[in-house]
Amino acid sequence: MNSLLKKLSMTAMSIALLSPSVYASSSFSISDNAVNTGYVTGYTDGTFKPSNNITKNEALIMVGRLLDVEQSSTETINIQVLHADKDEPSMSAEFFVKEGVELIKNDAGYQVNFNIANEGWGFTDVINSMEHKVNGNYTNLTLTKSADKTTATFSIQIPNLTDEVVLRAGIAPMGDAKPDLRIKFETSTLKTGEAQSKDDALADVWSELGLSATSTAITREEFAEILAKVAKLNTNVTSSPFSDVTTSNSNFKYIVAAANAGYITGYEDGTFAPKNTVTRAEAVTMINRMIGDTTSVNSTTSQFSDVPTTHWAFEQVMRAIN
Repeated sequence: MNSLLKKLSMTAMSIALLSPSVYASSSFSISDNAVNTGYVTGYTDGTFKPSNNITKNEALIMVGRLLDVEQSSTETINIQVLHADKDEPSMSAEFFVKEGVELIKNDAGYQVNFNIANEGWGFTDVINSMEHKVNGNYTNLTLTKSADKTTATFSIQIPNLTDEVVLRAGIAPMGDAKPDLRIKFETSTLKTGEAQSKDDALADVWSELGLSATSTAITREEFAEILAKVAKLNTNVTSSPFSDVTTSNSNFKYIVAAANAGYITGYEDGTFAPKNTVTRAEAVTMINRMIGDTTSVNSTTSQFSDVPTTHWAFEQVMRAIN
């Protein structure tokens, strides 16, 4: 089994490197201090470049600076994999990685991430299913397997580390028989790792929300999607205030929700132009509306040579940098 455990360890490492974060999904909210947070800066030449387009990545950076996110920390613990009725190793125990099992603490308790070396007894894919018993009922768990099915991972959510966990394993040589097993956590072995960085926590948020940080110029409909999702707006909408935004638009509900909230506006001809790109001046205007920033601005001076006090977005830019 040693070679399989080594292979499993390398597989888990590869997954961690490819993923935005190995931590649980982060909860988030717009900061209570958002209106006092500068979330964008100018350039070293003293300009703001208000007419420059912004990318999706830049938009998420701006918005991310205004969010409070839960920065999780990973912990590890050793486990025992026991027979259902007696304190002896289960027949499945040899396939479980029992040392350094990853825990992710969250509001509901812990997410436990199990690793299985899934080859033995003359079988590949020896553990072919897994269920979690909660309140007398079994819930099917997702076994994520390597391409050759020799390793697998699965996760469960538990309220604490003191109660034993009951699982039911499908074992290839046993056919339809699925014996219960007990997971006992050795709490004396609990170790806490480093806390997640805010950047990693935000990467989890963006992934959770289905938002990608790319270098392409962001469109008005994509910006509306960010605003609606970050502000957690009610997207149960049926009619559009814009003639060019219909239910066939994939971002229909986000555009309408953001418009209903007053974050975005259309043009005098009744259109929204969802495919148009967003400038830096337009971006800060919409973000300021989202966070409710109506702070008074000194209208006599400007910090940027290309944003005079007469510029249409002067006050919005000043609010965004302070």
